Amino acid sequence: MQKQRSTATQSLSELLSDLTRRDIFDILGVGKIPDDEREEYMETMLETIMERVFARIIDSCSEEKCQQINDALSFNNREEVDTLLFSCGLPDFDTMVSEETILYKFEMHSIFREE
Repeated sequence: MQKQRSTATQSLSELLSDLTRRDIFDILGVGKIPDDEREEYMETMLETIMERVFARIIDSCSEEKCQQINDALSFNNREEVDTLLFSCGLPDFDTMVSEETILYKFEMHSIFREE
């Protein structure tokens, strides 16, 4: 049983390493696509990843902080929103972005593999 777990962990580790290093378009097997389409897909992917990071940050904030963030959002005050988000005592922001990027790539890989 221990050997199976070790092999499964190693396989997952290898998959995550591969997903981290590879370009999302290579993972999806779409090959070369026109630059304008590539840019549009990248914008959508980045927006999705940042929304996920934002959701994780909001989950770690107090009710009071969430209300302050909502107020700043309603006034479209991006600088205030950023200040409030970072005052929530976040873990490493870069790590959160990396984690969400890997999760996104993994999900896309799984979806395209099923097709």
